[in-house]
Amino acid sequence: MALIRRVLTVHPEASADLQLALLDAIEEVLLDRGACHVWIDAAVKPDLVIVAEFTED
Repeated sequence: MALIRRVLTVHPEASADLQLALLDAIEEVLLDRGACHVWIDAAVKPDLVIVAEFTED
């Protein structure tokens, strides 16, 4: 069974460069730590909400 977790919220006041750098870094760390899928929850506005799916061991 998969566990879906809300991991991080990035507020829109952050510059676009900072947002992209954060998203890239967070995705890499989550995948390294066992996430099988990482995405932005498009239903939440105006923040960028990062969500990750992990498989249960």
